Amino acid sequence: MSKFARSALAVLRLRLGQTFRSIKNISVLVLTGIYLWSCVEPVGQFADTVGIRVRPWLFPHLVNDYMVQMMLSAACVALFCDAPWRDGLREYVAVRTGRRAEGAGHILYILVLSLLFTLFILLMSVLPILPKTEFSTGWGKVLGTLARTDRGREAGLSYAIFDILIGSWDPIAATAVSFLLEWSCFAFLGMTVYVFNRHAGRTCGVFAGGFFVLLDLTAYNNLGARFYRFSPLTLAQLSQLRGLNAQLYQIDLPYAARFFALSLAGLASFIILFARRREI
Repeated sequence: MSKFARSALAVLRLRLGQTFRSIKNISVLVLTGIYLWSCVEPVGQFADTVGIRVRPWLFPHLVNDYMVQMMLSAACVALFCDAPWRDGLREYVAVRTGRRAEGAGHILYILVLSLLFTLFILLMSVLPILPKTEFSTGWGKVLGTLARTDRGREAGLSYAIFDILIGSWDPIAATAVSFLLEWSCFAFLGMTVYVFNRHAGRTCGVFAGGFFVLLDLTAYNNLGARFYRFSPLTLAQLSQLRGLNAQLYQIDLPYAARFFALSLAGLASFIILFARRREI
């Protein structure tokens, strides 16, 4: 393994070791967990009411609801708001590893923390209903009923169970693809916060991340659907990657994959190539 790779991995290990000692990060995870529990628990209560076990495929429905997606993305921005992590060890690590290896280590850290956060959301989509869960393929009667009737509103659901997903996707495939898109969305937000905080000023990254968090809602209310092409939150929602969006603006799954691949590669390259610039 090259010295550059060893140095980048050393930065990754250092940052991961500090992640869960941060009161801010723990608070974000606790609040996110409480929020997700309140979203998922009514499904279990409805399953008890009808006497049918629920299948564990709520994750793609949660992240396809624009309001839930906004809340989770705001939590993601909060996780990364202190980038580029200018703590007491920062200069020592930078001197030992080199600025570019440090930047590469921070890219790995953003990717890994985004993955862990997405896994946490997946876990919290199952944990509140675990005693009432039937682990089986197929969406099941509970989710099908909630998608195709008004029983969800009666049960106290604050988000939609998407009939379009149930009718078009296998639940395992929908969960896997939604997971990858959500991970990509969080990584995009994390790298955006990092780049702006590092090169434009300490709080600029939070504003840049907040811009993308609100872009989906703003496009829906004011700007128009063409701006969904630039919204990572929209492109992480399978339910948005079809219909008029796909027909009029070519916003489909291949476009979302290209958007995230190119934007993440571009942000990562920027972080490494401009790592030697004087920081604000």
